[in-house]
Parts: sequence; structure tokens; C-alpha cells
Amino acid sequence: MRYRLISVWFLNITISLVTITLAAFGSEAYLKSRTFNGYCVWPQSLKYTFEPDPEIMLGITGESNFTTNKRGIRGRESSWRDKFRILTVGGSTTECLYLDDTETWPALLETTLNAGLKKRVWVGNVGKSGYNTRNHVLEVRSLLPQMPDLDALILMVGINDMSLRLSRDVGWLYTPLDSWLYKGIEKMTFDVFPAPEPPIYRFPETRRRIDILKQRWRDEAPPETQKEMGEDKTGSVFQVWRQNRQTSPNRRNRVPDLREALTEYRENLTEIVDVAQRHGVRLVFVTQPTIWRADLPQEVRSRLWLGGVGYFQEMPGLPYYTVEVLAEVVSKYNGALKDLAEERGVECMDLAAVVPKDTTVFYDDCHFNEGGARIVATALAEYLMGQKPLDKHIRN
Repeated sequence: MRYRLISVWFLNITISLVTITLAAFGSEAYLKSRTFNGYCVWPQSLKYTFEPDPEIMLGITGESNFTTNKRGIRGRESSWRDKFRILTVGGSTTECLYLDDTETWPALLETTLNAGLKKRVWVGNVGKSGYNTRNHVLEVRSLLPQMPDLDALILMVGINDMSLRLSRDVGWLYTPLDSWLYKGIEKMTFDVFPAPEPPIYRFPETRRRIDILKQRWRDEAPPETQKEMGEDKTGSVFQVWRQNRQTSPNRRNRVPDLREALTEYRENLTEIVDVAQRHGVRLVFVTQPTIWRADLPQEVRSRLWLGGVGYFQEMPGLPYYTVEVLAEVVSKYNGALKDLAEERGVECMDLAAVVPKDTTVFYDDCHFNEGGARIVATALAEYLMGQKPLDKHIRN
């Protein structure tokens, strides 16, 4: 009798262990089937909450959630119901870091297009602070092959290429496509790279999901991501950057030699055009709006921080270009973008020409506040819905 009880107990334990093991492996297999293994600009399934100070960032109120989907894209997961898919590429002016997910111009563009076109459009956002066309070349080369259902690519570019050239000054280095320097640029461009799948018995996806839940419970991004973002929750670092500009004793009032920089800029844009055309993706360039103008009031000038030379964000006392020079330089980059688009027969929406240059749009030199994001989204939606290719593709 005793032996029989032990046998029954042992059998029950064995069945329970087998059941638990099968359930664990089944859960891991299910999670793995829903996991994306490819190039990701941002960490997958990231969630971070900002608390922007409205005094520092005029025109932004309340908490702002920054989340990404399983592909490391800021935006919802795309589904089979989406009949037209758009990816927005750019730097911080596309990223809209301190705006809530629902308040960024790519998200508002999706909402506006859906309202006008019966909810059949997906807009994803891979904008990231500091990225220039060197990064964007690598992005389109890697992201387009893994997004075969992508219909259109919107690029808001120019401001970071310009800032890189001005800050590096005489140390700026022309970087031809596919030079050895691009190996380092690639490492900085993607947060996640395609990787060999670890054995299922290690439960990598289950462990990753547990880590994500822990981070969300603590309401924080991974340390490397926080460092990558560069800013803090409230945006207080902007005060330091603004102070550096305001107290600088050296102002540069002449445009530097931009010939090599603009040549490289055009080469990078040309490569982006070629990649988009090879993949049959509609490409729309967007010029970069800024607040810079000669008659900018002093109160608004005190909110500016860009245009420095060297490591101007970290070190005070470095030279800065005047607002007038900055306005002229960004105009040259926007002009180069428009010229190339015309030469290659690519669409280019001159957003810089229609966006007001004031604090109803920007909280600093070029970053959009809530009102600015709405203006950008409305202008882009009107442009896109006014184009026959998009209208025909969506409604047929």
C-alpha cells in the first residue's frame, strides 16, 4: 500500500513537471514567434516616461510617454488591415522625444490620414536625436529589406548634417559612402542587430520579457538607452545648453566653407534615393523648418542653444554662429535637398516655407512643441492626400 502511494505520488509529480516544462517551452515558442530578429533603431518594446517642464519647453504640457513596438519603431504594431504603410526617418525633429507618443507629428499624421482615408494607414517613426544622412543611409539599406510591405518613406533631414559640419569646424572630415568610418557609424545607428538565435532551453525571450516588465515597473529605460537619449526627464539640461550659448563671448557672423559638406550631403541623399527606388518605395523628402530669422526677439533668442563649435553642449565659452548665419546655412542645406529632389524626380515637400518661425511651433531652435507637431502633421497630410498616387493606392 505504501509503495503504491509513493508510486502515485511520483507519477503525479512527474506529470506535473512534464506539464510545466511543456507549458514553459510552449510559452517560449509562442513568444519567439512574436519576436522580431532584425535591425532596430530603438530597443524593442521600450517604454519611458518624460515629465517635460513647460517653462523649459514652451508649448509642452503633462507627462509624455515614449514607447516602441517589437521592431524598435515608435508607433503601433502594423497589421494586415493597414493598406498603406509609411516610415518616417530623421533626427530629433522627427523623433519628438519630449512629446507623448500620440502628440508627435508622425503619430498625428497617421491620425489625420486615417480620418481622411478611412483608417487604413500606418505611420512608424524611427527618428533619433543626432542622426544625420550618414546614419540614414544605413537605416534605409537595412530597414527596407526587412519591411517588404512598406509603401512610403518620409525623410526630414538636414539639421544634423549642418550641426555636425559647424561643430566640427576645421576638423570636419568628409566621409565617402562605405568608407571604413561607416563601420563605426553602423554600430551607433542600430540598437539591435540580427543575431543567432540562442537555444530555446535557455528561454531567451521569456527572460527578455521579464526584463521589460521590470523596467516598466520601475518606469525607466535601460541605462544604455537613458545615456543614448542624452536628455533628462524634465529637460533641465536644455537650460545648461542655453546658458552656454548666451554666455559665449565669441560670435561667428560668417558662413564657413560648406562645399565639401554639401557634396557629401548630396551623395548620401542620392544613395537614399537609389535604395528607395530599388525597393519600389515612394520617397518624400521634407525640408527642415527652424525658428531662425534675423528679427527674432531677444526673449526667443534666449531659448536657443544650437550653432556651437566644438563640444558646446558640455563646455561653456566656445564660439557660436549668429542666428543670421544659422538661418543662411540651413537654407543652403534645404536648397541642396530641393535641388537633388528635382534632379532625381523625387518628391520634396518644402515644409520650411510654410511653418511659422515662432514659439507657437518651436520650444528651441528647431524642435516642435505640441502645436508645432500639429501644424507639421496637418501640412504633410494635406500634401500626401493631395497626391494622386497615395489617394489611388489607398482607395482602390
